[in-house]
Amino acid sequence: MRVAGGAASEPLPAAMPAKSLVAVLGPLRGLFPAELLDDPSWGRLMDRLGVLPASFARFTSLEFRLGDPARSADASFPLMPGTLPAEDYLASEEAAVAGSVAAELSRCVVRIGRKGSSLGRWLRGMYMEYDIVDVEPGEHPPPGVYLSLRADGVSHARAGIAPTLARIAGRPPQRWERRAVEHAYDALPAGGRIVRAGSFSGREQRAIRFVAAGLGADAVPGFLERLGWRGPGRAVASALSETGEFCAPERVGFLFDLTADGALPALGMELFVAQRGELYSSSSRKWQPLIEQLVRDGRCLPEKARVLREWPGHDRHFTGRGMVFVHRWINHVKLTVREDAMDAKAYIGLTRAPLRDLATAVGARWTC
Repeated sequence: MRVAGGAASEPLPAAMPAKSLVAVLGPLRGLFPAELLDDPSWGRLMDRLGVLPASFARFTSLEFRLGDPARSADASFPLMPGTLPAEDYLASEEAAVAGSVAAELSRCVVRIGRKGSSLGRWLRGMYMEYDIVDVEPGEHPPPGVYLSLRADGVSHARAGIAPTLARIAGRPPQRWERRAVEHAYDALPAGGRIVRAGSFSGREQRAIRFVAAGLGADAVPGFLERLGWRGPGRAVASALSETGEFCAPERVGFLFDLTADGALPALGMELFVAQRGELYSSSSRKWQPLIEQLVRDGRCLPEKARVLREWPGHDRHFTGRGMVFVHRWINHVKLTVREDAMDAKAYIGLTRAPLRDLATAVGARWTC
């Protein structure tokens, strides 16, 4: 993940909103282990997320590089129609900046939620991903955007992904983007599906990222061949074999980037240990075998493995408005295969909400 040097930043409001995400997360700093997130990186995280509304604490996902000694994080958040975070974001100062990615995102969320909307036929909602680790301090590139696709809207998605992503980025769609969408769908095996599609306008490489699921281990080699992926297939097969005991292959999400010149060499694999539909998906017991495997393979530092195993849990906090419940979980681990290496990231989640709202808040997490 590289952010273009000198890339245009999103305009930011002059002052942080009084009811901001930072005001909520600040008192929870002690929950985030120093082995994953040091104080300077925490400061950069708070600086970037300060414009977001407090209700985003109902689903905060942080991304950590497990084999990297650096203790820093990127962040992501869902925008699902009809939820409090989406409603607050529509009214936020960030979304009020005309022509920004945030403003276009807001328009799309409103359209998805309208009865009979054409977007609602194929979109569930969206996710925003904030690059922080690879961004120069003080810069604020626009967030990356993932479209969360409905399983029953394939024909509409094939036609709508490219123009929707281009509209959010504030530019017209290009021919290669439409071809990339068709190519991604045409490469799928029987039973496979595209569950997310996204773009990162703040990054140097122009591409559409897709997440495919429901492939099954036997179908992966043929899928990658049809896709035109030129990476090390044996490394992919080995990773699936090593993790198959802990993560069902049909639940693995395969991330690939398509450009005007074809597929990029990196391939991501999202690994989940939860059963489909399981709300509390990440007890330490379930994640421990996979984490230990990552340490043995040299893809996770022992000190990060230790605190990662200790992350899942529950806390109660008392505020002036009463008790709030904090639920901590590991959403998934992502392995990224490159030509000469494989690295791992963990995506951990934190939900802070009144107990009565917990099920709704946690239910928006990433899933395949």
